[in-house]
Amino acid sequence: MTITLFAFFTGLFVACGEKDESTESTGGDPTEGADLFATTCAACHGSDGTGSSGPDLTSAVPSLDDDTIIDIILNGTGTMGAQNLTEDEANDVLAYMRQEWG
Repeated sequence: MTITLFAFFTGLFVACGEKDESTESTGGDPTEGADLFATTCAACHGSDGTGSSGPDLTSAVPSLDDDTIIDIILNGTGTMGAQNLTEDEANDVLAYMRQEWG
């Protein structure tokens, strides 16, 4: 009975949205992304992502899907211009931001 309950609750926990800490969905490297974030994004979004002249990414990133974030990085939005990054580099930045802020 104990093993059955453990298996049930473990499955329930995973099914209810256990956060996957891997970067398989982005294919990016969060370590490379951290370096790129520091040199490309931090001036406007703050080194901790809480914002400066740009918006607070700690609250924005969790509410946006990966495709939207990549599009914003590569093409810009509002007053933010397109960043001079390759798609692979944008995926690295995304992996870093997902690791840090969800």
